[in-house]
Formats: sequence, structure tokens, C-alpha cells
Amino acid sequence: PRGARAYAVLGIDLGAQSFKMALVKPGHFDIVLNEQSGRKTATVVGFARDGERFVGKEAAPLATRLPSQYLAYVTRLLGVRYGDASVEGGELRALFAAELREHARSRGYELHLPALNDTLVPEEVVAMVLRYARQLADDDAGERVTDCAITVPAFFTMAQRQALLSAARLAGLKPLGLVNTG
Repeated sequence: PRGARAYAVLGIDLGAQSFKMALVKPGHFDIVLNEQSGRKTATVVGFARDGERFVGKEAAPLATRLPSQYLAYVTRLLGVRYGDASVEGGELRALFAAELREHARSRGYELHLPALNDTLVPEEVVAMVLRYARQLADDDAGERVTDCAITVPAFFTMAQRQALLSAARLAGLKPLGLVNTG
């Protein structure tokens, strides 16, 4: 209909190390670029000493300057029970400079950032990444985009999928569905 606004859906290919996005509108789709004009954005969040939050490439320098305030690979903790062998049994735990603790309510993981005196659950951190993705899509579309589809690894459990859906909702997104990769 004349004067109707174009409906847009954000597609997010969310990985442990990076994410890519496309904005789908009737009749076409656009690859959403990040602020550095790149297609891929690091799935990382970092905090400056004053608590200011950085996502993606802007967070990268914090990995060496303030490693205890730099969070990467957090998607791997979504919906995972504390003490899970996939985290405790090897290299994954070593990837976190933040202190990993058991979250009392969910029995999953929480990330304690002592320098900021703050504790976050994985859903909150992933929501920060997804909120950044949504902001990039909003800028690209020239309007607010809330509907989305997000990729997940085929091996994700129902708990991990639910945690990702919670993170998306925290980011102000309305997930239309999750799409298996691989």
C-alpha cells in the first residue's frame, strides 16, 4: 500500500568470535557494515576503567591493557550449567580473564569484573553485542529495526537457545526464529 513503511528484518550470523549482519527488506537485502566499513565485527565487549562500554573493534585494545575487563567468547557460556565439562575441562575457561562464578539463580555462569565491582551473566553481555548490532542496523535502515533471525550452532541445547533468545530480547530485538548453522 502507498505510504506504508517498508518492513525490515535483521539477520545476524552470531559466532563466538565475530558476527555478520544483513538487513532484509521486501525485494532486496543489504549487508550491514560496522563503523569501520567491515562486514565482520568481533563478538567482544570491553570496559574502560570508568566503566564505559566498548563493543567490537573498539573493545580490542582493552584485551591487553585491561584484560580483566575484556569479555570474549561469552556466547559459549549461554545456557551452560556451572561446572560443565565444556568450560571447565580445558582451554575455554582459560579464555576468560574475568572471574567465572556460579550464578545463584540460574545455576549457570556469571562473570565477575573486580575492577568495576560488577557481575554480569552471559545473557547481559551477549545482549550488549546484539544491541550494538541493532544500532548498526538502525543506522543502515534509517529506522528502528527490531525483528530478527539469529543463527545458532546446530549443537546448541534448548537451554542455550533460550538464553540466546533472552539476550536478544534484552537487546530490544524481537527474534522471529533461530536458524541452525552447519
